[in-house]
Amino acid sequence: MVIGFGYCEPNKDKALDAAGELQAAYVLPEYRGGVTGPLIISTMARYLISQNITTMGCWAFDQNKIQRWYRMLGFVRSVRRDRIIEDIAIPESGFVYPDPLKLIKKLQPFIDAHYAEIENRQYYPFHRHSHFAELNM
Repeated sequence: MVIGFGYCEPNKDKALDAAGELQAAYVLPEYRGGVTGPLIISTMARYLISQNITTMGCWAFDQNKIQRWYRMLGFVRSVRRDRIIEDIAIPESGFVYPDPLKLIKKLQPFIDAHYAEIENRQYYPFHRHSHFAELNM
């Protein structure tokens, strides 16, 4: 079962001052707030680094709550504009992160803690929560 995905590439949007762009990332609602989002962002950052891309950016519609998480991670809003979809102007913001390696290092403790918790629950299954049961652990 796919619970999320991410897609990134070299940035082609001149309005966003970054060499790479996190084009798309999605996590099913029931898996948000866990490790899936950080894993997706970290994986995309690693890919961009492997392509010698040293800055990255992304876009988010202004009404999208993900903007708060981007800011918490250290992304900086660099531009606002309206994206026109079927003749409707939808406000969006462009965010930039200057150092993908720093972002990976910021996300890694959260990822490690998640896997340590899973490992502990395998040894102590009576502490299992419902979201771990969904993972068939």
